[in-house]
Amino acid sequence: MRDQVQPTPTTCGQTLVAMLVGVNTDDVCGLIGEGFTYPRDLRKALSHYGFEMEKRSTHKLPDMPADSGTWLLFGQTMRDHRLVGHWMLCCGKRGDGLNGIYCPSCGMWSGIPSSDWSGRFYRVTEGKER
Repeated sequence: MRDQVQPTPTTCGQTLVAMLVGVNTDDVCGLIGEGFTYPRDLRKALSHYGFEMEKRSTHKLPDMPADSGTWLLFGQTMRDHRLVGHWMLCCGKRGDGLNGIYCPSCGMWSGIPSSDWSGRFYRVTEGKER
C-alpha cells in the first residue's frame, strides 16, 4: 500500500480506497464519482476491486480496534460551527506495534484523533478474487 494525498477536498474516501487496492484515485472516482461518499459508496468501490467492507461499524471513537486489521474510519468534527465528515484509514498494530491512522488530506500517519472528533470504524478485508 502506498500513501496517497487526496486531490480535492471531497475525495478522502476515494483516495483511501485507491491506497488499499493499489490504483490511482482517478480510477476510483470513475466508479463512484468525486463528491462526498457514504459507506455504501466505498463498499461498492472496494467490492469492484475484490475487497469487502463491513455493512455496520463495530467500533466507535475514542475506542480503537485492538486487532491487526484494516479499518476505514468515518470521523466527524465541528469546523466553523458546522459538522464536517472525513474518511481516514486505520491499520491496527502496524510493524511498530501501534495503531496508526492515516489522513489523506495531509498525507500523514498519526494516532487517535483529538477528543473533538467522533467516528465509526468499518473493517475492510480482501474478499473475492480479482
